[in-house]
Amino acid sequence: MAQRATTQSGSNTGDRHLDASGEPLLTISVAADINEIEGAWRHLEAGGIESPGQAFEFVRTWVQALEIAPRRQVYISVHAGTKPVLVMGLGEYRRFGARVLGWLPGLHVGCNGPLIDGKYFSTLNQKQRTALWGRVLQALPPVDALHLLAVPDGLAQSFGKHGRRGVGEFVYRAEFSSWQECDRVQRTRKRRKRDRQQGAKLALLGDIEFGVARPDEYDHVLKTMFAQKAARFADLGITDPFANEKVRGFYHDIIAHSQALEAKIFVLRLNGEIVAVRYCLGRDKELYALISSMSENRELQSGSPGKQSLFRIVQTIFDEGYRSYDLGAGQADEKRNWCNREIAVAHYFFPKTATGWVFMAAQRALDFAKRKVKTDARLLTLYKRLKGRTGPDA
Repeated sequence: MAQRATTQSGSNTGDRHLDASGEPLLTISVAADINEIEGAWRHLEAGGIESPGQAFEFVRTWVQALEIAPRRQVYISVHAGTKPVLVMGLGEYRRFGARVLGWLPGLHVGCNGPLIDGKYFSTLNQKQRTALWGRVLQALPPVDALHLLAVPDGLAQSFGKHGRRGVGEFVYRAEFSSWQECDRVQRTRKRRKRDRQQGAKLALLGDIEFGVARPDEYDHVLKTMFAQKAARFADLGITDPFANEKVRGFYHDIIAHSQALEAKIFVLRLNGEIVAVRYCLGRDKELYALISSMSENRELQSGSPGKQSLFRIVQTIFDEGYRSYDLGAGQADEKRNWCNREIAVAHYFFPKTATGWVFMAAQRALDFAKRKVKTDARLLTLYKRLKGRTGPDA
């Protein structure tokens, strides 16, 4: 497969010429403004996404809300002839002394990946995919490494033989044609009884209200949600990823300005007080849960407000016509209880310099250590004790 790579700051209109074998030549372009590749991005997005992080409006709003400088933005587009076949939006940051490119929203989405034309990539063998990604890596600006977080296995196959695999985990989704199917498949008689018991215990604590927040309630609901998250992170000894006011501003902006992504902010109230929130974005018949929070009031735990809220959400969304509910990455009882599909994802490293190899070694070691702590109750307890002495930012 003949290939031709070009790097340019402006948008690309594609190459209409064919090589000697009749295959379209590939044109690879680089831009520092997401609007320059909007057409190619939206074209590929229309074919389906795995994450809100692949949505054009999500990434553009992120860049604007966080005021990311153009010099730190990199947008790659690949055309086969005039047809876009791959798009990626990346941001530059420093880590362990290395200059690194990675997904702009980072881990604020459960998974992420390049937008690709799946039909086109299915016609390529591994050698051709490896050659294509080699061209993409060459087109990148001078950095030490490309670090792509939480890429689904299906999309990672487009890398060919490029990339070193890091820590892997799963993204959990509930995919059902109706609430009745979900109820039949996921809930045993024992679970139904437990749900009723928890609901009864919660009702004994006061008046329960559940619903979707109205636009005029967004400010108060989001303020409460971020406060609940901050309290939870402080308890775990983890730095709050939502502490930055610009990050919080993004979650306001995306629900105010996005047309392709529909906001669904579910709220459970007890005696008028917000005790659980789940911030979701919907697209077509898919719904993605991005943030969940719950009151830290221990007196409410007997009623399991978080589980009761999720129970009501699942019932509501499948009744409304959604067919997929993405609960994100990481193990949790609630995900195993409701989700019938597990999507394998993993972090991928593409070192380009000696410093990039050092970065990869350090980051992989840290990632594996974090996973060990999360999956070992004794280590997690020790970690929380140490963080309690030194503070979450130590």
